[in-house]
Amino acid sequence: MEITYTERDRHNTVQIAGAMDAIGVHEAGDTFSAAAANSHSDLIVDLKNVSFMDPSGLGLLVAARSEEHTSELQSPCNLVCRLLLEK
Repeated sequence: MEITYTERDRHNTVQIAGAMDAIGVHEAGDTFSAAAANSHSDLIVDLKNVSFMDPSGLGLLVAARSEEHTSELQSPCNLVCRLLLEK
């Protein structure tokens, strides 16, 4: 998994690429926390290049959202909706 953090005036973006699984979820969580602590801007999480997400990745997104670390998820629907709807 590759994580890129970009700071802007009105918003900051965390871009995630590759597999968002238990191995990389801690690094992503640390990035979310650091980004939230270092800025008063909105935090956007860009998921358009995520190829796979396991339950730990989904849990991280839910936790970040509930802790108000993120203000927007970009391109989550296909992947996240599939995780939520599959049985």
